[in-house]
Amino acid sequence: MHDLVHDLARSVLGSKSICAGDNVSDEIRHARYMSLKSVGDESCAISKEAAKYVRVLLFEGKVFHDMLLDFKSLHVLILKELPLEIGELTSLQTLPYFQVGRERGRTIVELGSLKNLKGTLEIHNLEKVCDKEDAKSAHLFQKPNIFKLKFTWSELREGEINDENVLEGLQPHSNLKSLEIDGFKGRNFPLWILKMVVHDDLEGWWIGLNHLREIRLTHCKECDKIPMLGHLPHLKRLYLHDLTNLRSIDSSFYGIGSYSTPSSALPLANICGIKLISLTELKIDKVDGLINTIFTQTQGFTNLYTLQVSSCEALTSFPSEMVASCAASLEMLLLNRLNSSTSFPEVISHLPRMSRLAYLGISDVPKFTCLPMEIGPLVNLYHVIVSPSSDSSDLASYIEFLDVLFGGLKSLRSLWLFGHEHWDSLPDWLQNQTSLSELAICSFGIEVFPEWIGKLTSLKKLKLWSCNKLKSLPSVATIQKLEMEIEDCPLLEQR
Repeated sequence: MHDLVHDLARSVLGSKSICAGDNVSDEIRHARYMSLKSVGDESCAISKEAAKYVRVLLFEGKVFHDMLLDFKSLHVLILKELPLEIGELTSLQTLPYFQVGRERGRTIVELGSLKNLKGTLEIHNLEKVCDKEDAKSAHLFQKPNIFKLKFTWSELREGEINDENVLEGLQPHSNLKSLEIDGFKGRNFPLWILKMVVHDDLEGWWIGLNHLREIRLTHCKECDKIPMLGHLPHLKRLYLHDLTNLRSIDSSFYGIGSYSTPSSALPLANICGIKLISLTELKIDKVDGLINTIFTQTQGFTNLYTLQVSSCEALTSFPSEMVASCAASLEMLLLNRLNSSTSFPEVISHLPRMSRLAYLGISDVPKFTCLPMEIGPLVNLYHVIVSPSSDSSDLASYIEFLDVLFGGLKSLRSLWLFGHEHWDSLPDWLQNQTSLSELAICSFGIEVFPEWIGKLTSLKKLKLWSCNKLKSLPSVATIQKLEMEIEDCPLLEQR
């Protein structure tokens, strides 16, 4: 956005911006797009007459008090530091970033008079908002053209935590399409978040946030439950990251439970039949305390193409029913650090139906046992990352799994293969992966890299990481055409 506006301003102004001390020529007095730059403690002198025509302003340098208040008709403002009393720019339509301060002219109240804001708005330093009423003064509910909101609290802060009250006052308009909450330290989300509805104080009714397409909850470390999301008809992307206090994703996710949504906000005949048919991306990351989920609908994830579950080390039962429902549509599957899961073989058993799968990552999962005898031709699979779970992992079962996975595979272009230092050989089937253009070998205990690497005629890049015992590479003739990347291989680095 910054570059786009900058280029636009340049095209109107010609080859120069207006700097402090410059004289404003007659030819740009009626410019609608302007690029200004202050130098040191000297500000730009723009007349009120010239300022009233400007609609798009790109500003670089120090922002002085009152210097932008003459730009009453400004629609788009791009700058790194907000001026005092930005709320005076009542025609402003685009303000991607607002950093809350405590001093007069920088509080969240400034947003209240900017009724024409649209597009994306990020509000940072929300710990500096006093209370619910202070937050409500931003009047986000009255801004129907803001489609993407991000609420951020600083991680390092002191004093009383009033995040729950502040977030309660930040109810958006029901047209919202994307919501991100980062650094929230309350234990409970306010009601409008839990229910995904907002209350119209004038009409006295609840309105569902049914236009939401993306929800991100990150670094909300005190929350022990997530909102009711299962009823959102257009939700495509759901990201849960670093929710360390979350223990379970239970039936309340679908609106069945203690905080289910009022019927006026959820006009569905049968809430138990809710299906997340619009969801295309689901990422659950670093939710260490998560023990179980209730993603058990066998028909509910039919359009999911990205599924990532990582760093959920307490998760005992992975929802294989969910994987079954999205197998036909899945294009990316990433499973990482699920050391407590006992259902990994059930999940892998659905691989034969993943005909569209292009990216597969499996690392730090339980031992490879009870695997299907044949996975079948994954004709679109081109990138794979595989890593065993612990030092006790058995090389034989690991290779058996890889044999089943890669048997007859013709499309693979990139393979990152992790091992253990006590594993002193590489799988033989690697010699047959002639379609590979990139190969990464990590943490194996091999001492000599085999000459058969020369058989991989399509190989262009070879990466060797953390192979502490590796002393010798193939001949120069074998590897001379390869792009090599060697890191943390001490015996090679000594040579």
